[in-house]
Amino acid sequence: MHEVVRQINDKCFITHLEPNPGVGYDCLSLTVSRGSGSGQGREYFDAAFLLNRNGQSALVGGAVIRDIWERTSDEAGIKTFANDLIDSCGLNRVKSDDSQSVMARVCQIVTKWIDDQKDDNFCVAPPLWPGGCTKFEPSCDFSEKIDEALWPRYMGDPYLSLGIRHVEVARIRMTDASVRKRLG
Repeated sequence: MHEVVRQINDKCFITHLEPNPGVGYDCLSLTVSRGSGSGQGREYFDAAFLLNRNGQSALVGGAVIRDIWERTSDEAGIKTFANDLIDSCGLNRVKSDDSQSVMARVCQIVTKWIDDQKDDNFCVAPPLWPGGCTKFEPSCDFSEKIDEALWPRYMGDPYLSLGIRHVEVARIRMTDASVRKRLG
C-alpha cells in the first residue's frame, strides 16, 4: 500500500471495506476520487483495490491477484507489484516519484510500525473493527472535531488503531498523519 500511495497523484484514502457485508471479513483498501457524483455535488470515491486481511490476495478491477507475500518478498518485488497495481487501476503518477500526500505519510508510519512489530501479534484497523484492538487507550484519543472537507463522514472515522495482542498502543489520524501513543 505504501509503495502505491507514495507514487500516485490521485486524491485517495486508506479505508477498511467489507466486500461481503455480514461475513465479517474486511479488506484494507485504497479508495480514490473519481470526480463529482451526479447532481449531489458530493465527490465520488471508488475502491481502486482491496487487499484481504492476511495480505495473501487482492481484488483489482474484478480480478483476483494471488500469492502477494511471495511476489513482494523483497524491494524489487514490492516495486514491481506496486507498479502493476498503479497501471491496472489507472492511477496517476506523481512527477517526483514521491508523493507528499497525507495518505503517503500515514502509509509510511503504518509500514514502519508493522516492520518494527512483525514478530509480535500486531493489529492495524479502525477502532472497533473485528480482528483489531479490543482494549483502547484513552491517551490515544483525538478530541478535535474532523472537518468534513478533509474526511467525508460517510467514510467513517478517520483513525487507525495500532495494537499488540489486541491492546492499542497508538492511533493515527488519517486527515493529517498525527499519532497519539499510549502513555507510559
